[in-house]
Amino acid sequence: MKRYPIAVLFVVLGLLVSACVAPMPAGGGAAAGQDAEMEPAEVKTIRYGMIQSMKTFDPAREGGFGRFIMQHVWLPPFVADPNANLTPGTCTSFDVSDDGTTYTLHVNPDVKWSDGSQFTAGDIKAWFEYVVNPENPAGWVPPNYAGIVGYDTVREGAATEMEGLVVVDEFTLEINLKEADPLFVFKVLANYNSATAKAEQAWADLNGEWWTNDPLVTGPYTIESWDDDVMSYVYVPNPNYWGENTASLRIEVTSVLAEETLSLMYENDQFDIVIFTGAAGDALSLKYPEDVVPMNYRYSNIWGFNPNLPPMDDPMVRRALIHAIDHERIVQVIYGDTKDPVAGPIYPGLSGHRPEIFEEAGALKYDPELAKEELAQSSYGSAENLPKLNLALGTPDAEWVRGMEMILEMWRDTLGITDVETKPWWNDWAQGAARADVVHMGGFGWGTLPDPGHAVWRAAYTGNAMSRIKYSNPEVDALLDEAMSLSRDDPRFLELVHEAELIYLEDYVWKPFFVVSYSWHAKPWVQGLQGTWYNNWYNIEEVTVADQ
Repeated sequence: MKRYPIAVLFVVLGLLVSACVAPMPAGGGAAAGQDAEMEPAEVKTIRYGMIQSMKTFDPAREGGFGRFIMQHVWLPPFVADPNANLTPGTCTSFDVSDDGTTYTLHVNPDVKWSDGSQFTAGDIKAWFEYVVNPENPAGWVPPNYAGIVGYDTVREGAATEMEGLVVVDEFTLEINLKEADPLFVFKVLANYNSATAKAEQAWADLNGEWWTNDPLVTGPYTIESWDDDVMSYVYVPNPNYWGENTASLRIEVTSVLAEETLSLMYENDQFDIVIFTGAAGDALSLKYPEDVVPMNYRYSNIWGFNPNLPPMDDPMVRRALIHAIDHERIVQVIYGDTKDPVAGPIYPGLSGHRPEIFEEAGALKYDPELAKEELAQSSYGSAENLPKLNLALGTPDAEWVRGMEMILEMWRDTLGITDVETKPWWNDWAQGAARADVVHMGGFGWGTLPDPGHAVWRAAYTGNAMSRIKYSNPEVDALLDEAMSLSRDDPRFLELVHEAELIYLEDYVWKPFFVVSYSWHAKPWVQGLQGTWYNNWYNIEEVTVADQ
């Protein structure tokens, strides 16, 4: 087993063993028992506006737009900084066995719940098992924990405890994995979904809103009020925080469901910080570029083609349809300079991103003359012989509608295709797996961990994002299986990932759209805000609000 001193800063990507050491972003590190005569910091208010309601604030159910503050209410074991370096959360460090299958977490004995009781390794174990238990309506989060020994028996309801989680003592938790996974730290240990709430409190109100009932917290913030009916949520400094609490902001959150209204309220100084997901935010970015605060969270939005359903089961048809789409022009027309066109699953900002993939993989480029030749060479011969194409937008958002309209124009003008029907949602065609028997093409995107292998794995591996069209290629799976087991500093890692990416693209099941790049807009009087790779405020205790 390898153990590293706390004084070493750990960069997760590229390493299998670590210690996590930089100053804790939540302001922690000092023991309880601060100088009682210290004057409390003046509490100022940040007014935060967002485009959707939170729906839930249970970390096990992701929290949606609540993730920005979640890890500051309940600390996860570790916290990733904006550059994906680990810093302490409830744990000071961890060791990893030589074979990469056993993680030993060292809990900080200074960590206390907000009622003064001790936080222990057992609390982390209990929370992980709450997340995984099938009685918990946790949605897509549990598979993050699937690598832990005993996950399957708990998830299937045959047990309530994962045998791979071993409490060695009050401040030591051993986690045994089925196999080495270099991304386990991102999937679990430094993920806001592992923001460790008190499992007993969550179980006591499983189908309710347990987090509104004065929950115990470990972070520098606590919940003053949370009301999804009126879409208003308030977070305040935790007066019983165990660490050196420099948190001094009252955070008032309001959801405004119309982007135009949210944008106008921001321009009228009714919000200090806002987050958008659509065109109104892009327009605001162009108008006030100095207000943009990036959060390093990006992923690819794409159009997926079903290779199992006629006429898409003819590769020449897929090739023709894809080569007839000028997706760079579509992105420029709809988004101007606010969005980047996608170039492969490995998006800009990740190591291994290859803009030249347009030339290397013919599946991505626009070539109308080639498209005509390919349709003529297909088993159908011409547009008149093609069956009707069923398309799913993936969302009713205006930009996706416009994108689909431009695709249909290009198909009509280049290939003469007119027999097409579109619907906003995949489920408008059929529910669940049955969609793959109905939908020929649809739009979607996927979030990824900050890792090029995970980006390709999410796009191309059997059963992942492309499962809506049941894409599967054993050769791609085998390459990714090998790549994902490697340390990120192994030169074979990117070689295998790039090989898998190229084969996947040359299967002609994927036409890129645009790169999603989330950001906040913050008024000039808000200083010091930083974001991490997954929509989290990182250094909340360092954010200041000056007088306007």
